[in-house]
Amino acid sequence: MKNPTQAAPGASWSRSTRFLVLSLPLLLLFLLGELAGRLLERYAGYFPRRAASYAEGNPYLRTALIPGKRFESGPFHVDVNSLGFRGPEMQSPKAPGTFRIFAIGESSTFGWKGVRSHSEAWPAVLEAKLRAAHPGRAIEVVNAGVPGYTSIEQRINFLLRISHLQPDAIVIYHGNNDLTWSWVPNIETNLVYGRGESIGPPSRVARVVDYSYVLMELRSRMDLFSRSTNQKHDLPDTTAIRVLRDNLAGLVGDARRVGARVAIGTFAHGLNEAGAPGQYSDAEKALGVPAVGRWFENLGPQGARRSFPVYNEMVRQLATAERIPLAEPARRVPGTPEYFTDWCHFTVKGEQLMAQIWFEMIEQAGWLRS
Repeated sequence: MKNPTQAAPGASWSRSTRFLVLSLPLLLLFLLGELAGRLLERYAGYFPRRAASYAEGNPYLRTALIPGKRFESGPFHVDVNSLGFRGPEMQSPKAPGTFRIFAIGESSTFGWKGVRSHSEAWPAVLEAKLRAAHPGRAIEVVNAGVPGYTSIEQRINFLLRISHLQPDAIVIYHGNNDLTWSWVPNIETNLVYGRGESIGPPSRVARVVDYSYVLMELRSRMDLFSRSTNQKHDLPDTTAIRVLRDNLAGLVGDARRVGARVAIGTFAHGLNEAGAPGQYSDAEKALGVPAVGRWFENLGPQGARRSFPVYNEMVRQLATAERIPLAEPARRVPGTPEYFTDWCHFTVKGEQLMAQIWFEMIEQAGWLRS
């Protein structure tokens, strides 16, 4: 029988000792999480959100790739050249006779999730195809995609950086990030002030978070949860799409003013445009379509399904009005896990098909004919 006068275990411990003992299980779980993250990174292709490792704040673009930066995460590699573009070094001014194409876009151009290195992203694959088809020609396809960019940032990027690097042509591929402007109140004004606060140098706390896989995952989950709690719309925002059309038309005009040829592409995705509310195909489930409301601040899954075709039809009309070549990834890339890692980023096979689509368009347009 227990002696009522006997002290409970640990009753004589100091407050700091009790705190330490109680914290040990949490510390152990944290360390196991860090270990699991690194093992997944090394052996299972887990790619944590560590964009801060190769990007930094920019007063005009919110964020930009860090020139000369090399980032490694397990099998993933990001090499940024000295001019701030993903991929190998490029000459400025360019070598005589070089035909230089800039691939302008977002993470789906930059290469994300399914892309382990620059050489697997569709701009590099496109360059290889063009060089093979035109032996003896000096051809460059510069990957000007930046994760998170919309056509708004890319228009500024073109004016401040690309226009001075002697582009002979640009190919424009935007869509997923552009639709984040859907149902933003007073969109014309908000376009002036941007999509939030400027991104500056990371604080000490941010640097610690970026070093920890557990803290990065928690930060990501909290951000997605915050977006998921917003009011969601199930219809396209035609006002936002009209404003984005004007911005894309401005980019076309900016390129023409420096003598560059222009082509544009519709945006490929893994959403069933005819899907019923709350019903998802097996492919959509595998690609995370039911969770798109955690990405789009104001669009739910049904709103995204309805918005992509309206956006793509706008791109087709713009190509006709501006008399520029049109690529049709939206009609040619199957919306299945064979080609997509989620609803908008490509597998290696998807990247290769994208390169083929752009290659055929450029050949048909005759950009490289003598």
